[in-house]
Amino acid sequence: MSDDFSFEDMMAQQGVQKMGGRKSSARRGGPAKGAAAPPARVRPSIVKVTELDAMQAERDEARAALTTTRRRVQSLEAALAKATQAEEALTTELADEREQRAAESQARAERDEESRGVRQALERQLKEATRSLNANEEARTSLADALVDRGCANEFEMMTVLNGLLLQRPRELLESIVLAEPHAIAKVLSERVALVSSGVDFTPDKNMVVLSVPKDRCEICGGSDITASFHGFVQACIDEEVDVVTVVGGSPAYRRQLKLLAEADDDAPRLNLVSGTRRREARKAQSDMRGSDVVILWGGTELDHSVSEGYRGKDARIVRIAHRGIARMLQLARSDLRRKK
Repeated sequence: MSDDFSFEDMMAQQGVQKMGGRKSSARRGGPAKGAAAPPARVRPSIVKVTELDAMQAERDEARAALTTTRRRVQSLEAALAKATQAEEALTTELADEREQRAAESQARAERDEESRGVRQALERQLKEATRSLNANEEARTSLADALVDRGCANEFEMMTVLNGLLLQRPRELLESIVLAEPHAIAKVLSERVALVSSGVDFTPDKNMVVLSVPKDRCEICGGSDITASFHGFVQACIDEEVDVVTVVGGSPAYRRQLKLLAEADDDAPRLNLVSGTRRREARKAQSDMRGSDVVILWGGTELDHSVSEGYRGKDARIVRIAHRGIARMLQLARSDLRRKK
């Protein structure tokens, strides 16, 4: 290093003025006129590490808040898109429903119009039928009216004329009578005329006409001896006020046939059919007796003595029959019921 080195020269080269010189200048009255003012010194600001950390934390929080906000915005945008899609679907569905309602309303209107047309047509037909019926009523004349017009004064004279015509010219008379209401005469014939074969137990009503016919045309038995016998038995039960009959014995086939006969006849008593070969407890037998008006012990068929012995006492009328066939059993039972006790 040179001996001529001076610290003040070096500081002056760096632009640093000597403090003592500035004070002396100020005391001397400041810088000379026209001289440039020295540049102001800028002191660098010193930032602490803790402040930097705090600022970094704030930036991180701001970034996190921004990320959350962006996610929230995305979620809201997705929800908005979904709501928009649902709204569009609802709008479409509403439009379809309105269209369907319009179609249904149109179809209903068409049906109503068709119904009105049908109703009006039916009303016209009814009016025409009513007019035709009224005309027929006015024009219709009964057989009694025709006989009165001919001069008959009472029913006896009418019967005399009809009987005479039926004896002399039956076909001519019958074919000349045209029925305006066939169902009316059909009802009279059904209720007041009975076709019965001989030998059938039948008690007609006092106002009924009984026509004797061959057995195959009989309305009571239909040509069957068993049916005829069962009908006679039923008639006897009605006359004697018998409502419940217990029949003990008979083969399974016989019992089935009796059951079918009873089911086919509305007037038949209730039948309690008991097997004659299966052991019957005494209490059940006594119950049968108490619940029956008549007990038939059918001894000519499958009937064990041990079973028939249970039916003793006076709780019911006991009828003992020793015949095997159904028809004959029913005939004997009918005869027993009609016999005075």
